[in-house]
Amino acid sequence: MKTLLLLAIFILTQIASCNVDDQHVRRGDDKYSRGDFEGAIIDYTNAIDINPGNAVAYNNRGNARKGLELYREAIADYSRAVEIKPMAVTYYNRGTVKYKLGDYRGAIEDFSTSIDMQSEYAKAYMTRGNAHFAISDTDNACWDWSRAGNYGYHDAYDLINKHCN
Repeated sequence: MKTLLLLAIFILTQIASCNVDDQHVRRGDDKYSRGDFEGAIIDYTNAIDINPGNAVAYNNRGNARKGLELYREAIADYSRAVEIKPMAVTYYNRGTVKYKLGDYRGAIEDFSTSIDMQSEYAKAYMTRGNAHFAISDTDNACWDWSRAGNYGYHDAYDLINKHCN
C-alpha cells in the first residue's frame, strides 16, 4: 500500500511538472509573439529548469535568442533540442542561424536533414537553395528553388527567373 501511495505521488508530481513547464512555454510563446525576446527567454529557461528534457522550450528559446542576434547561444539551444528530440523545424531553425553566420555548408547540412525528415518542407528547400547560391552552386540552388516553388513557396520563382534561366 505504501509503495502504491509513493508511486501515485511520483506520477502526480511528474504530471504537475509537465503542466508547469508547458505553462512557461506558453507564456514564453506569448512574449515572443509580442517581440519581448528577453521575457520569452526567461520563461523558456524556467521551463527548461523544470523539465530539462523539453525540446520545444530549447527550440523556442533558440528562436528568441536568434531574435536578439545571440546566434551562438541560439545554435547551442537548437543543438540541445535535436539531441533531446530531433524535429525538422529545429534543424531548419539551426540552419537559418548558421546561414546568418556565413556557415553555408553547415546550413545546407541542417536544411538537408530537415528535408529528410519532412520531404515537402518548402521553406527548407528555399533557404537551402539560398545557401547553395551563396557558395556559387547555382545548379543546386535552382533545383532547390524549383522544389520550394512546387511545394508552395512561390517567391522561389522570382529567384529562378533571375538566376536560373
